[in-house]
Amino acid sequence: AATGGYAETVTGLSAGTEYEFQAVIDTPQDTYTGTPTVTFTTDSVAVTTNEATGVGTGSATLEGNLDALGTADADVQFEWGTTGNVTDNTTTAQNLTATGAFSESLTALTPGEEYEFRATADDPDGPAGAVNSVQGSVLTFTLDDLQVSTTTVSAASATEIDFTGEITVNEDGGSANVGVEYQETGQSGFN
Repeated sequence: AATGGYAETVTGLSAGTEYEFQAVIDTPQDTYTGTPTVTFTTDSVAVTTNEATGVGTGSATLEGNLDALGTADADVQFEWGTTGNVTDNTTTAQNLTATGAFSESLTALTPGEEYEFRATADDPDGPAGAVNSVQGSVLTFTLDDLQVSTTTVSAASATEIDFTGEITVNEDGGSANVGVEYQETGQSGFN
């Protein structure tokens, strides 16, 4: 006979529910159940981290979903930072009274930088009055490293105009073509 450890993941459980479990060995000769039976309660809140949206050169929108709600409400927020530093920053908590999506916009981020983030939820009415905190998976996004802006328009005449602007490229040393697109106001289809 062999001895050793075992591991099993059980999915499909309900949030905030007490369960009991025991080990089972099923052989061709018989079925054996382990002792003792152990009880546990699943978290009363559940949260998922979703992919960031609107990722640009200096901003992004963090997305999450409150999948299961505690007894009445839950406080949700995001932890975020540069890669390896997910807990460096925390967004302002939002109090939700129903499950569903939530988001937070970040600005003034460093172009070309990779960031990581995760959604979190706190149920103020956890077991025995304790705050029950859960975290979603850690996801990453990388900001664009090229930024172009028009800063001045000068030398306008009846048929031509001069533009000047600013180009910001992260330190990757790559090359880029720069130009101007235009269209009549209210029309669609830049030239």
